[in-house]
Amino acid sequence: SHKLSDHTVQCLQKLSASGVIIVLATGRGTVDILKHFDLLGLSQNKHPGVSYNGACSFIGELKGGERVVDMVTQYPLTQSHVSEVLSFAQEQNLVVQVGSPFFFDSFWELSYLIV
Repeated sequence: SHKLSDHTVQCLQKLSASGVIIVLATGRGTVDILKHFDLLGLSQNKHPGVSYNGACSFIGELKGGERVVDMVTQYPLTQSHVSEVLSFAQEQNLVVQVGSPFFFDSFWELSYLIV
């Protein structure tokens, strides 16, 4: 169901309150992890996360009501790799999702069909 049980949420909150650093990791994007920190009630503290299957690691926190994300590591695709993927997708008429671990005014992801 892709949901944390109430018991798991309570355990993580207790661990965090006792000083244990909670690190969330996923193959999904950075914004997905930040949502879980909010759902867990952990967003007031600094919490590290790993996203994009390890391609990005960061420390996120709320400062003065605003989300602040400090990137620790990033391993983006090179321009040539992106071109290769897009060319292959176009040849095969595939959907490509492009995401960014960066924050501007808001996190953005876009999906488009390459025709």
